Amino acid sequence: MIQINEAIIGKIICHRVCNDELKSIISDDTIAIANSDDGKIFTEILLKPFQNSEMVYEFYHEIDLNLNVIYKIAQDIYNGEEFVRKSQDIVSHLVKSSRYPNIKDGDLLIATFEDVVVENKYCEAICICKIEDKVNFIEPDYQNLQKTRVRKGISTNKIDKACLIIFNQDNTIVCTTDKNKIDTQYWIEDFLSIRPKQNEYYNTKNMLTATRVFVTKEMPQVLSGVSKADQADILNRSVNFFKDNNTFDINEFTNDVMPEPELKEQFNDFLSSYSEREGVELVDHFDISTPAVKKQARVFKNVIKLDKNFHIYIHGDRKLIEQGEDEKGKYYKVYFKEEL
Repeated sequence: MIQINEAIIGKIICHRVCNDELKSIISDDTIAIANSDDGKIFTEILLKPFQNSEMVYEFYHEIDLNLNVIYKIAQDIYNGEEFVRKSQDIVSHLVKSSRYPNIKDGDLLIATFEDVVVENKYCEAICICKIEDKVNFIEPDYQNLQKTRVRKGISTNKIDKACLIIFNQDNTIVCTTDKNKIDTQYWIEDFLSIRPKQNEYYNTKNMLTATRVFVTKEMPQVLSGVSKADQADILNRSVNFFKDNNTFDINEFTNDVMPEPELKEQFNDFLSSYSEREGVELVDHFDISTPAVKKQARVFKNVIKLDKNFHIYIHGDRKLIEQGEDEKGKYYKVYFKEEL
């Protein structure tokens, strides 16, 4: 978890980035931070998207990590090379990475920070934020209201894409955020060249996602007689397993959630094909991340939708729900002790 409460801003610069590099505005000097209050405002604006971030990434390159452009520039800044010139190199690389018709121009803020806390360690960091849309605001002149103007500026709530590069001793990690999911690929792959770092959050998220896909998509195709109630029950038991345990073991999980031999075999086969198809690594044993469980549990649907008339939410014992069909049509029979 990342904490920004004690973070202190160092240097900050702003450039105008356009797909047509000739239209970009490259700054030659940093923004002057007038006082500590201004510094706190800049810090909150730039780092707020990363507060309590759990999903972290790492830089990569197929041949040599030092050939990763942003990694190398970040290391140079961290090692004391001239900030303004290196920020200009970031702009140049972003322009080269943005040669797609749907990518917007924008303002690029680059800043250095101290005392960003990661795993109880105080770290230095570099933040890169792109704001693509400006907002209108009114600037009144109370000495002469006729000079009141409507202007355009950068909104504190309009950071479209951002990354935080954290120097955690010998381990450089990256957090990233993107409000516009349509063009995320160029930001993560072309510009930053980062991939998810394998940790408890990554492992928990991937295993829960794979389980959900198997239960909702694969099970009805490979196993006969699977009902929506069966699917909801397994989804419930899957989430409960992750909530009730501190560590994940694939054998314990399948024995508890999918004890039937045929179902267990189909699930294990699916994990192998899913891992290869999606390009994610699924490990058999790992520590469970509570934040990842909470986030993934929101998309585990345990509801049976019947035409447009009824929804049945399943949270408990599967044995209390029976499914059948008679002369009137299909039906579900639900047993209960009392109405609440």
